[in-house]
Amino acid sequence: MTSEINNGRPGSNAGFADKTRQAVEDLATGAAEFARVAAPRVKRNAARFGDWLARIGWGKFLLLSILLLILGGMATSLIFERSPAVVIDKGDPSDRVNVVVSVTPEGLKIAPPPRPNAPGCPLPAPGVE
Repeated sequence: MTSEINNGRPGSNAGFADKTRQAVEDLATGAAEFARVAAPRVKRNAARFGDWLARIGWGKFLLLSILLLILGGMATSLIFERSPAVVIDKGDPSDRVNVVVSVTPEGLKIAPPPRPNAPGCPLPAPGVE
């Protein structure tokens, strides 16, 4: 039985680290290439949008802004489900809750602890009904 020695440590995953490093470098190179290609288009479209915004005037700009806020609110309510708020009252920290948590083949069960027998009531003897 032999163990490989990578980076002075037996059984380490040096190959995995090299692959990860190479993947990150490839991702960075791809992102830089995309930015280099896309930058002139983004600059040109931003300039066109700025020129159009300067021509429409303040009234239309205000109306457009309000319209975009309304549409954004509608899109948010359509895309994301809103659930009712859950309020947790922590109560008095001196209050303790005792529970028994058990794992069974049927699943996880959480139950109150078993109640002790009352001190004044003796248990019936076996065989006595």
